[in-house]
Amino acid sequence: MKGPNLQMTAILSFLIHVTFIFIAVIVLKEINHRAVSAPYIVDLVGSAEIEEGITAIPEPEAGAIQESAVQPEEEKAAILNKKDARQYATNRIAALQATRRAKLSVGLRKVLSLKGSAATGESTTSEGGGEADILDTYYAKIKGEIWKHWILPETGNKGLEAIISITISQDGTIKKYKIEKGSGNPLFDRSALKAIGKASPVSPPPYEMEIGFRFTP
Repeated sequence: MKGPNLQMTAILSFLIHVTFIFIAVIVLKEINHRAVSAPYIVDLVGSAEIEEGITAIPEPEAGAIQESAVQPEEEKAAILNKKDARQYATNRIAALQATRRAKLSVGLRKVLSLKGSAATGESTTSEGGGEADILDTYYAKIKGEIWKHWILPETGNKGLEAIISITISQDGTIKKYKIEKGSGNPLFDRSALKAIGKASPVSPPPYEMEIGFRFTP
């Protein structure tokens, strides 16, 4: 009775151990498979999503990139060109208007001649009440007022000519004067300026005016 019991026990023990080992091997394989496959599956899904997202974005064409890079510079240049053209036009118009005003001023401004050798200091009177007559009378008056203060220097040159412009305020004060054309002889020019300075204030004009005086020997 003892022999068969030992043999059966050994066989059963062997079967139990084999079964246990087999089950352990299967369990370990399953654990290893799950431990490795889970990250592998996640990586594949992540890569697919990234690749899908990348392919979903269209790549810009080379021409579009070049155009977008150049277009702001072209627009900036166009804006600057417009500003420059507008500024040039404004400056040109202002220059033309200034030239026109200068020509108009010279054309309308009265230039009176004073000769050192002639009796230009005598005033004249005009009959009639027109504005031209009033101005002619005034011009003759201030010519005499300036001429009587002019001491003609002995230059020996009869071809000298100096043009001096003066501005007369309404109270008769000569508030500024300048040489527009010098005679080339400083002594002659200074004598004309000195006569103007001594004559101020002159007879009050009807309104503030600018008058030119041509001084000749």
